[in-house]
Amino acid sequence: MGSCVDCGCETKRTATVYVGVPKIGVDGLLEMTYIPQTDFLCPDCVEKHARHNPMQLVLCLFLQLGWVEIARHGLYSVGGLLGAGLGLYGLWRLTILLYIRCRTWHKWSNRTPKWLAKEVDAEWEASDLYRKLLMDQGRDADGCILDIRAYQRIHGDL
Repeated sequence: MGSCVDCGCETKRTATVYVGVPKIGVDGLLEMTYIPQTDFLCPDCVEKHARHNPMQLVLCLFLQLGWVEIARHGLYSVGGLLGAGLGLYGLWRLTILLYIRCRTWHKWSNRTPKWLAKEVDAEWEASDLYRKLLMDQGRDADGCILDIRAYQRIHGDL
């Protein structure tokens, strides 16, 4: 048990980020070694952070512009097929986003299935919030603090 970094309440949940430490490699080039740093974050702060991320909604609405290509060129053209694919992907992401919002509003206790929304995970949201809190404190002057999602993208699965 520890106190939440954001609000100070008692919690068992933790968030992990990876802090980069620059080192000079054998060939004289600068290399980054990432060390995990963990601290406590309560589920309420993580849910509040996940709910107030408007970029997810903006992306879903932006992808709906793909339907304009179908109206301009027709479905059976290259632009029309690409527009249909982008539009359907945007609808899928919008459905997932609405599911997440309903889950947090109604406080459903079940987790989102991995096949439905791979990107939606409380651990990833907690890591993103912890990274943003460290950036607000000025600890990310070099841009070398990675959340779990960015660390997996660069270094593969954990």
